Order: sequence, then C-alpha cells, then structure tokens
Amino acid sequence: MKKLVQNISITNSESIFLKKKTLSFAEACSRLISKNPLLTCIVTAFIMMSWPFVYYPLTDGDVAHWIKVANHVRINNLFLTSINDQTHGPILSWASGIITKIAPHSFYSYALWDIVLGLFGIWLIYFFSYKIWHNRKIARLNAVILSSSLAYIYLIRTPMYDFTSAIFYFAFAGMYLLYILEKDETNRYFLLSLLFVGLGSLSRFSICLGLAEIYMVLVSLAYKRKFTLIIRDGFLIFLLPLLFNLPWIIGQTHVYGNKFLSDFFYDNFGRYIKEPGTKSEINKDFYAFPLYVIVGMLPFTSLLVASFFRKTFLQRIRQQKVYQALVAGFLPGLIIFSLSGHPKLGRYISFVFPFVSMLLGHTLYIYDLRDKKLLKKVGWITLIIMILIAIIFLVVIKHFLFEAQEGSLLTVGLITLVFSMLAVMYYVIKYKPDLLTKKPETILFPIALLYMGFFTILTYETLHVGFLLAIRQEILSIIK
Repeated sequence: MKKLVQNISITNSESIFLKKKTLSFAEACSRLISKNPLLTCIVTAFIMMSWPFVYYPLTDGDVAHWIKVANHVRINNLFLTSINDQTHGPILSWASGIITKIAPHSFYSYALWDIVLGLFGIWLIYFFSYKIWHNRKIARLNAVILSSSLAYIYLIRTPMYDFTSAIFYFAFAGMYLLYILEKDETNRYFLLSLLFVGLGSLSRFSICLGLAEIYMVLVSLAYKRKFTLIIRDGFLIFLLPLLFNLPWIIGQTHVYGNKFLSDFFYDNFGRYIKEPGTKSEINKDFYAFPLYVIVGMLPFTSLLVASFFRKTFLQRIRQQKVYQALVAGFLPGLIIFSLSGHPKLGRYISFVFPFVSMLLGHTLYIYDLRDKKLLKKVGWITLIIMILIAIIFLVVIKHFLFEAQEGSLLTVGLITLVFSMLAVMYYVIKYKPDLLTKKPETILFPIALLYMGFFTILTYETLHVGFLLAIRQEILSIIK
C-alpha cells in the first residue's frame, strides 16, 4: 500500500513538473514572439516564401525569358553587354546570375532574389510605419498584413521584373516621405530615395521613373512645399534613373545597335497602349486591376472592403496628409494601368500592395478594430466576398477548363487555400479581434500552414501535371 501511494505521488509530481515545463515552454515562445515581433514575422514569411525549398515550383512560363539572361550572365560573367529579354531592365538577371553561381541547377536559387526583396519589403513597411506613427503595434500589424497577403506571396514566388521595381519604388516613396516629415538637414533620406529610384529603374525604367515623379509632385503639393524644391527634386529624380541605366544602355547599343534603342523605347512607353504585336487589340477590361487588389489582399479582403468603402474613410484621407501620401503612392498608377490597353496581368500592379497594406493597417488599428458595429458587418461582407470569389473561380475554371481538369488537385488546393484564409480571418474578427491590435503576428501561424499546404500540393503537381511539367522542362533545358 505504501509503495502504491509513493508511486502515485511520484507520478503526480512528474505530471506537475511536465505541465510546468510545458507551460514554461509556451510562455517562452510567447515571450520570444512578443519581444521579437518583426523577427517572427520575417522568419515566418521566409518559410512561406521558400516552402518546400527543394523542387521549388516556378509555374509562370514568362520566368524562362529572364532565366536565359541570368544563365548567360552566370556562364559568361557579362553584365553590360549580355543578352537581354525584350530590353527589360537587367537587375533581376544580374542578381540571379550571381546567386546561381552557388547552385545553378536549383530553381530555388532563381527565386532567391525575390525572396530577399520580399523580406526587405516587410522590414521597410515596419520601419516606415514606426518612423511615421511612432507606434510599434501599428508597425507590427502592417508587417503582418503585407507578409501574409495572397498577392505579395504570389508575386514573390513568381519572380518577374515588376516585383523588384515595386519594392524599390516603395523604398523610394517611404524615404522621400520621411525626408519631408523629419525636415532632415543632412538629406540622408532624400539621398536614399534617389538611390532606390535608381535601383528600381534598373528593373522597370519608365514605371519606376513615372510613378516616382507623380508621387513627388502630389506629396509636395499636399505638404505645400516650395516650387523651387519641387523642380529640384523632380530633376534629380529624373536624372538618377538615367545615370543608373546609361552604362547598360551604352553597352547594349554597342552590341545590338539602334534596334535595342527602338525596342527599349517601345518596351517603356508603347506597350502600355496595347498588347505587343502588329495584330493585337486594345484590352478594355478596365475593371481587372481593382478586382486584383481586392482579391490580392486576402486574407484581409473583408476588412479592406469594410474599411475603405465607407464615407469616414474619405474624410480621414482629407484630414491626414500621411494618408494622402500613401494614396498618392498607389492610386495614380492603379488608374493609369487600369486604363492601359495592355493585358491586365496582376504583376503589373505589384507596387500597389505595400501602400495599401500600410494604409489599411493604420486605419484598422486607430479606428475600425474599435468599431463594434463595423466588425459585426464584416460577417456579411465575408459571405458576399466568398460568393464573389466562387463566381470568379467558376469563370476562371470555365476559361481554363483543360488545365483545371488536368490539375484537379491543384484547383481544389487553391480553392481550399482561399476560403480557409477567409474563414480564419472571420474567426479572428468575430471572436478574437484584440489579436490584431495586441499580437497580430500570432495569426501568421495558421495562415503560414495553409500556404505551406498549398505549396506542397503545387510542388507535387509541377512534377505530374502536363502544362506545369512543360514549364519545368523548359527551364531545365535552359539551365542544364
């Protein structure tokens, strides 16, 4: 009997010890997250962007175009006089050509430049948010919104020129705004903004230059800056991209002659009027890009619709100059690209999402997450969005019926990902809205698991589905 009592007491003490140990581990994790929210966000985002690391899926056929250039740079160590991809900017091919010297046959190494820039974008939105509003919780929320958004993850995992340009343009805009707000006599933020607009122009010359000039003028008018300063800044913003691109343009002209110059001019100006090709038509689907923005902000789409489509939101923009600056960062470009006759590919508006994330995060934290009436409406908004997305899926499946049937597992996986993210966010808003204001990075974990599950399916499908396997084989034939 005594032995039985002793055994029971020992067992109880062990269970109590294990319970304390478990609790202490959970507390340690919680403290680690709360003390290092940005690091937590970046590490989680890195896993989402990189999963599954091996057999990394590159599923956009256009990727093969710049991979040819990157492979040429890697093998021949030529930069200014290498081959070009329709005169598109060289920085993506240069960076990838250098990175792939380590692992030339790994698809992941060709995605690594965009992954690094994606992490840089998360750091930028955190840095800008904190410097502007002096509130780390707002900065944390903004970083979470950007790093978990469907469009941001998609753009990183389908590496193209537009994302590189978008991140550097966002860096330019944030630095330029800080230059105005802090009245920095050393001009360090202004010099950094010039550096970033120059780097961005090495990817998308006219887009980065044009958006930067528009942004500078609108922000300067909002803050009532002197006309002489606007002229000076405008000239320097115009000059830096020219100086950054001039060595490459000279090198390309030396090799390819006037044909390069004519193609470069068309690529940066003419192609926005209509689709390339002599028999091409002007695309009039002007609604496409705003729709991309709404869907691309998943899982925060419901909150975006609830926050942005209300009268008080317009009043806030009129009252707050920082809001005006954020709107100036994306709305002019969104309107211009929507009116373009070129096909409406989602990557063309990559620059929109950092600004929208930053604007949405501050609006939610300061106003809308404290509005109980608005939060109650989110349930109905979520239901409506689910119906609209279901309709979009039906239209897309009908248009790409063969691909949807051949990759049925991928189709089911994508549908599951989208609706699961909406469900997760609905649960958070309805039952735990305080998480978004106190510990927003905690919602990254279920979202990350959903992304990882989908990318596992995508990786499997790229090795078995015909149209995806064809893209993989094309890339392999280039880098072999």
